[in-house]
Amino acid sequence: MTYSAQHWLEIWHSSDTWAFTIALVSFFPIAGYLLFRSLKKADSINLTSRKLRIYAYIILSEWAFVIALLWLSHRHGLSIGDLGENVSNIDLTVIATVVLFTVFMVMAYFNVRQLRQMKLEKLRAALGPLKRFLPDNKPESIAFALIALTAGICEELLYRGWLQNLLAYGTGSVWIGLVLGAVVFGSGHAYQGTMGMIQTGIIGLVFGIVFVFTENLIAGQILHFTIDAVNGIVGTYALLLLKSKSQETIHDGVG
Repeated sequence: MTYSAQHWLEIWHSSDTWAFTIALVSFFPIAGYLLFRSLKKADSINLTSRKLRIYAYIILSEWAFVIALLWLSHRHGLSIGDLGENVSNIDLTVIATVVLFTVFMVMAYFNVRQLRQMKLEKLRAALGPLKRFLPDNKPESIAFALIALTAGICEELLYRGWLQNLLAYGTGSVWIGLVLGAVVFGSGHAYQGTMGMIQTGIIGLVFGIVFVFTENLIAGQILHFTIDAVNGIVGTYALLLLKSKSQETIHDGVG
């Protein structure tokens, strides 16, 4: 990527750039906190409808930011290809996608094995604040898949294609831009708690590195979607395990 281009110079000194960027950096942490707070207060009867509304809100808000980004970029002479939606370095992109996909699937496999072996309280603690957000039935699973697809496309455009590029140009360093972008990406998932933010930030670093070396967003978008989709499946499985272990505990107590 070329961060000294005239377009980025104009963007860096533009007021609409900073209005959009400040909105991006602040909206998702605040909205995430408020949405999860409301989810915690929902009773079990209305939980599915509340969850589906939150899913829809996440999808619509991320696409709204992407539409605003595309308008802003076009206004300053940047194409979607300049943001990373291109097929440069296709061989390296394929290799990165296959290698990281394999690594993640192996990690997911061992995570499922670990979940099976957990006792009830440890499993409940492992699910943590995400317990009420994860899909628990077919309509929720379909909607969650749409969230995963949206996050894969939109968040990579917003955090890597836009924010990482902008910060890299402004600081004069690709790597400082990468790290700062990953920190902001992690903070956008503050609702997952401190450990969740750290883990998400690390994933953001990986996506950022892939973006730097492949010079496109394709691998990151595929992997981002895969991670979110598989996490939704594993999370649903964990909820089923939790229900099963809870029933076993009740049965043993009665017995």
